[in-house]
Amino acid sequence: MATAADMRDMAGTPDKIAASMTRGYAAKTGKPERRLQQLLAVRDPGLMPKDALEAGLATAAWQEPVR
Repeated sequence: MATAADMRDMAGTPDKIAASMTRGYAAKTGKPERRLQQLLAVRDPGLMPKDALEAGLATAAWQEPVR
């Protein structure tokens, strides 16, 4: 069982992951981190493939539906 301190540490993990992803997207696309944070926050939990392509966050998208 986790202690209260463990749970506090774990609570910050999603924010750390999001910050790391935002830095990576900014480096890849040249877009400001703040703009990417806004884009991703509006689209939470994620972007549709077409949106990711348009935003420059992806170079290709799977075309067939997942079955």
